[in-house]
Amino acid sequence: MTCAGRGSLATSTGWTDQRAEYGIFDSKDPRFAQMNKVYIPYCSSDGYTGSSDDNNNECGYYFRGHDIVQSIVSELVLT
Repeated sequence: MTCAGRGSLATSTGWTDQRAEYGIFDSKDPRFAQMNKVYIPYCSSDGYTGSSDDNNNECGYYFRGHDIVQSIVSELVLT
């Protein structure tokens, strides 16, 4: 896939508000029922890396994955 083609992957359009509960997210499974769990969907297409104000890369995209992770952790700590 070309770098420009990845742009269509960086969206949550079409995602539902809820996900099926399976594996570690299955609240009926006694091994995982009492654990705190957070599902963080991935749509930034940057591997949650990067923190650049410079979009001079081959795609012309800003990669802000590091900032996304910091924001997620901040929200989790506050709630």
